[in-house]
Amino acid sequence: MTRGVLFAAGLGTRLRPMTDVLPKPAVPFFDRPLATWSLEHLAREGVSQVVANTHHLAPECEEALRRPNLAFSREARILGTAGGLRRAWEVSESCFGRMDDDELLVAWNGDILFAPPLEPIVRAHRAIDAIATMVLRETSNPFVFGAIEHRDGCVVAMLQPTLLHGGQAAMFTGVHVFSREALVRLPKEGCVVRDGYVKWLAEGCKVGASLSAKAWRDLGAPKAYLEAHLDVMDGRLDLPLDVTREGWRSEGALVHADARLSRCV
Repeated sequence: MTRGVLFAAGLGTRLRPMTDVLPKPAVPFFDRPLATWSLEHLAREGVSQVVANTHHLAPECEEALRRPNLAFSREARILGTAGGLRRAWEVSESCFGRMDDDELLVAWNGDILFAPPLEPIVRAHRAIDAIATMVLRETSNPFVFGAIEHRDGCVVAMLQPTLLHGGQAAMFTGVHVFSREALVRLPKEGCVVRDGYVKWLAEGCKVGASLSAKAWRDLGAPKAYLEAHLDVMDGRLDLPLDVTREGWRSEGALVHADARLSRCV
């Protein structure tokens, strides 16, 4: 797999006031813009051709994330997860060439910290000939997050208040893998869950369910943003950073000589 799409167009309303001046993917997480952690993981996993969709503060987002083999799909108005993904895929084909019929594309939320290995996800996807695969994780109350019901490596229901098919409930991580067939069938505007997955399940298509036990954080709100920093300090999130439990200070931060830092960034 060499292609990816990074969702980076959202307004970031839950993370205001920071997102009044910076798009959410460009908000700093320790020493770099948040979404670059995902881009670096994708590069390590062999996903070398990525398109990021942008909208809110698009120039600032594109400047913060710019790197080789990263193209941008700027949306004049937000097209939704389905429309944004479809347009980003079309930009990918324009920039990097046509996607082969058996080639896959991985899509990634731009406001998460998550680093699952992609090879087993792709292997499981191909083993059942899925139209798309959702990467899931177990959590104590998945229905708070909009539970995905899965059984035997397949998604069997979603957007339901209870289990309906004798499966297990998990939460969606914001990472998924798509076949070319799925991308072709996405609408030009809309929601990838309601206008994609729900329809595919109703038509009898196989949707893969790949469980990951890797640490996962959604940094879309201030409390979660702070807690993720503290989790790194406490060793609960393994990132390549020189961080102590007492705190972390960027090179540009000014701290008074008499000040003592404790549990802060």
